[in-house]
Amino acid sequence: WRHLAPKVPGFARKFCEKGSPFTTLAFLIDGTFRFTCRPGGDPRRQQAMYSGHKKGHGFNFQSVLAPDGLIYQGYGPCQGRAHDNRLLRESGILDKMRDHCYIDGRQYVIFGDLGYTRNMYLQTPHKGDITLAQKRFNMKLAGLRIPVEWAFSGVLANFAFVDFKKNIKIGLMPAGKFFIVAMFLYNCHSCFYENETSLYFDCPPPSLEEYLQGLSQ
Repeated sequence: WRHLAPKVPGFARKFCEKGSPFTTLAFLIDGTFRFTCRPGGDPRRQQAMYSGHKKGHGFNFQSVLAPDGLIYQGYGPCQGRAHDNRLLRESGILDKMRDHCYIDGRQYVIFGDLGYTRNMYLQTPHKGDITLAQKRFNMKLAGLRIPVEWAFSGVLANFAFVDFKKNIKIGLMPAGKFFIVAMFLYNCHSCFYENETSLYFDCPPPSLEEYLQGLSQ
């Protein structure tokens, strides 16, 4: 993430231009569940991969998205029953925010949904018995979260194989790696042709050379 530090203030400005109430919001975070076939064999593995919320077996992934539409942190695969906060903790993203996103005396933050716990590096909507002002605040931020779904949709649209659960068989293939590879290829595709998120925020992605060079740092 060291190579991203110079871009972070610019990312925050793009969010502000779209109505963000945070002047330090630089990234969006969300998780996605990818269905697979029911694992055979050990019942304990079946239990670990089952999501009661999604009513099926599969993997959980976590992604951190910037206004240029690139997925700068794709973490996974994790067990289907894993919670968003567990993925957040295991991914180390908060350590990266602490180490690389405190710039010129300002701590830049990520925004996530209510599945996450709010802290100094990650902001979430207000919940519970909230005021009218807090409701308006939540509405502004809700609109800014939509691009995360665009990114996931873009991955599936370009690499539809990862969306056919009957073809994803745990134990018979490297099933958990498919979506991670698809996210990487989606980023490469975006470097050439942009994406819905980058057009919405008017924030062009880097060149492919710059993106790949950043991965090596």
